Amino acid sequence: MSETTPPLPRSSLLKIPTQQRAVDTVHLILDAGIRVLESEGVAGFTTNRVADVAGVSPGSLYQYFTNKEMIVSGIVERGVRSTEQQIRGVSLNAVDIPPRVLLRQVCLSVLVQLEPYRVLLSEILAATPVLSGTGVAAILETRIGDVFRAYLTANSERYRVRGGPAALYVAINGAIYVVLKWLSERPAFISREALVDALVTQLDVLLIAS
Repeated sequence: MSETTPPLPRSSLLKIPTQQRAVDTVHLILDAGIRVLESEGVAGFTTNRVADVAGVSPGSLYQYFTNKEMIVSGIVERGVRSTEQQIRGVSLNAVDIPPRVLLRQVCLSVLVQLEPYRVLLSEILAATPVLSGTGVAAILETRIGDVFRAYLTANSERYRVRGGPAALYVAINGAIYVVLKWLSERPAFISREALVDALVTQLDVLLIAS
């Protein structure tokens, strides 16, 4: 995969394409899904409409996506995986990185990656409700949780989570809810920087030196 090619979603696909033409088809479908949601909303968002805008047959679409909810899931997952690529190398390769630095990079990367979808967010959440197993929150929880667990494993002799796995679960899901709420409402009195500062402060208290 080239540096300019976005990562493929994984959990949202029926099968993972290996040929470049098939990879391009998946990205065409996802890009078309974004355009349909932006221009026509959930009411006009159907698999046939997405296939038409993508310039592929419905049969080609169904090779990779079960339904329209999975297309939405793929749109979100692709964006989150782009963020994950940026921060995973830091968490795995820079063992000495302070927790607050990692937390800031994760929070800022997620916000920057999702901000282009801000206008779409209400449509995305309507198409795949927040508690859906293939929704935005579930994808973010899996990907962000993986990054933190990898960091904690690499730094197991230095840090541990105050309160254990349950506390980490609550903290990650609480942060995801706040991020989605901020993106959908975009309150003028809370800047992105201020939100990141607040999230880092809340998450940092969970990590204590072993």
